[in-house]
Amino acid sequence: MKSLVWAFLERVLPRAASAVIMLGLAAFLTPEIVGVYALGILATTLYQAASDTAIRQIAVSAVVAESGQKFLRRYAWISTVAGMVFLSVSLVAIFAFTPTEVSGQVVFLIPLVTVPGLMAARVMAIARMQMAGKWRELATYQLIGTAASFAISVPVLLLTRSLLASSLQIVITELTFTLLTVKAARSLPAAQETREECSHPPLGKEFGHLAMYSVLAWFQSQTDRVLMGPVAGSTALGLFSVANSVARSGGDAVSTSTANVLRPELLTNRDLTPRQIGERADRVLAKAVLISAGATAVTLLGIDLVLRPILSSQWDYALATARIISLTIIPTLFSWSMTVVLVAAGRTKWAAPIKFLGIPMAVPIAVVAAHSLLWAGAFVVVREVVLLVLLIASSGGAYPGRSLRTGAALWLAMCAAVGASFWVFG
Repeated sequence: MKSLVWAFLERVLPRAASAVIMLGLAAFLTPEIVGVYALGILATTLYQAASDTAIRQIAVSAVVAESGQKFLRRYAWISTVAGMVFLSVSLVAIFAFTPTEVSGQVVFLIPLVTVPGLMAARVMAIARMQMAGKWRELATYQLIGTAASFAISVPVLLLTRSLLASSLQIVITELTFTLLTVKAARSLPAAQETREECSHPPLGKEFGHLAMYSVLAWFQSQTDRVLMGPVAGSTALGLFSVANSVARSGGDAVSTSTANVLRPELLTNRDLTPRQIGERADRVLAKAVLISAGATAVTLLGIDLVLRPILSSQWDYALATARIISLTIIPTLFSWSMTVVLVAAGRTKWAAPIKFLGIPMAVPIAVVAAHSLLWAGAFVVVREVVLLVLLIASSGGAYPGRSLRTGAALWLAMCAAVGASFWVFG
């Protein structure tokens, strides 16, 4: 349980910081300018999905072998260069295709170009620390990075009221976290590693499957916003981006932290039977689903008791939409965890086609958003549930049945809580 809590803190701190800065932007800037920031973050997270998210799935099993370490070092160089090129081109495209009155804000997003290199530089270090169970240290480093980023970005936000504050917050957090983790990993004893080579699928091939899966997962979750700008307008995109950030920041931290804890649990022994995989996953997810339900409840309370009094009335629609999107927190927990389960079961080839099905489901979300963000949020929830069911069906019996049943009951309770929040707060 301690590992899960520390892993959650390690993931939630940067997301909480980003959410706070996003709320700061909402307080000082118009939805149109927030929409420009959302486009920059879309480009950043797309590249992160194709690189960092995918490599983390196999880094723990790769770092124990010499060939795996060579693969990770080669990945770090390629990812750094490719990421800088991709984000530079993306920022130029955003500048070219956004309205003239807000396109000048794109220049404040230039610091984001450094993010891929910072993430790539720490992949091996984080894998070694996870193998050694250094969850508390990882959480501490994230706290230090978050504090450092706030110390700089908050004054910048108050002074400039521009997107520069949000860019600096992300870059400073990533830089500090990278420096601290790389330094800490160097102090780990050599005994933490082995030189045994793994007979399982080649790392390049497995990384390719996972990169495709992660990119498709990104498109599945982000295509609605990619389409929303052209279809529903930049104002709708800005409102929906704030709603999504408010609703999912805490829940996404639970999901990614749980997946991080699951990897050493499931991937250090690649000869487990499907039943053993499910049982091991249940030990982690039985606790994680309670944290996830708590994150949903805290999100709902925070929306109406904290955020609504702070933000102006132009954001009320976004906050109402955030209530509905919060219902994706529990399904997302299991979707992220099922990715690790599929890797452990050797069934990653089924994951990409399932995520691909989520991409066309984004079209009705974007179309509906032009008329009602509330219905768009409801479509997002439906999509997450449908895709989770398909991931479970493709696991070959390796799914964590006990925690899934608990999660289903808690999710229904959260649905009732969302309905009650609309009745009480309007």
